[in-house]
Amino acid sequence: MILLSLLAGCHVFEVVAIDCASDEPCARPAKDRATDTDTAVDTDTDTDTDSGTDTDTGPVVAPTVGWVVSGSSGGGNRVVAFSPAGGTVAAWTDLGDAEGPVAYDPVTGNAVVASGGQLVVLGAGGGVLRAVDGYAYVRDVATRDDIVYVATGDNLIAYDGIAETRDVAFTTSVTGLAAVSLGPDGLVYASDTDGGAPDLYTWDGAASPAAVHTDYDTSGARAQIVFAGPDGAPHTCSSAGAVYAVASLASGSSRPVAFYSGGLTDVSACAYDPGDETWLLFSPTVGVIRLDAQSRAEVVFEPVSSYTLVRASFY
Repeated sequence: MILLSLLAGCHVFEVVAIDCASDEPCARPAKDRATDTDTAVDTDTDTDTDSGTDTDTGPVVAPTVGWVVSGSSGGGNRVVAFSPAGGTVAAWTDLGDAEGPVAYDPVTGNAVVASGGQLVVLGAGGGVLRAVDGYAYVRDVATRDDIVYVATGDNLIAYDGIAETRDVAFTTSVTGLAAVSLGPDGLVYASDTDGGAPDLYTWDGAASPAAVHTDYDTSGARAQIVFAGPDGAPHTCSSAGAVYAVASLASGSSRPVAFYSGGLTDVSACAYDPGDETWLLFSPTVGVIRLDAQSRAEVVFEPVSSYTLVRASFY
């Protein structure tokens, strides 16, 4: 469960005061999007023959996706995981140059970050569980069930800390694996964005990765990030904050399903939150932005001056 000028006519969410400590990134308080402020009396007098009582309350709408960030401050580099509501779940401090790609597993409570040529696994109780050499060129990481998936440009590596590393055997040559993320039903998504048009692969942990969309866009500009959207379908987003369904791009449509119109150029992580059906964007300069179905934007997390955000991912 891991800014603003808007298009004319869009509604800007309510501004909420933020109470932040001086040395911590801060999150805006979670709002109850399911709250009904309509106080009119329900005049529906239909008889419910099942129980005599009408218990229809409608679906519960609440965010379910949290985020984890890596960055630096005057007190040393750190990794911090936040809940979907924006509260701190876990934090690791004094991590040297731990400013690389980062991921968090809410089941184990462990995090992983690329740091100084190492893959560093951070334990749920605090501190470093293990640091593995040989990871000088890490472009992205993801973790699930204590397995870490690492995109290194020309390879996808699965690391479980026991059997150590397993190089995933692609049947075709890959040179630019820029993104790896968790798909539905145990699948892993990986995107190769170098060499012109991007390719999307899925891997189930057994056979070689399957190329499900090859050359799915005219360039890699809209494909630097890959993630699971509604119904687990693969989506991608651009550095400007536009979200696309990979299948739509593959069919020749460049129409985004959501977009942020605040002039960003540094979006480096995106996600879909099925809990409240919103899209999440991460910008190191702005923080975490939530977009609804009409692309109305709300900043739910933002950095403070004493803390420089570098990388983030959603869980």
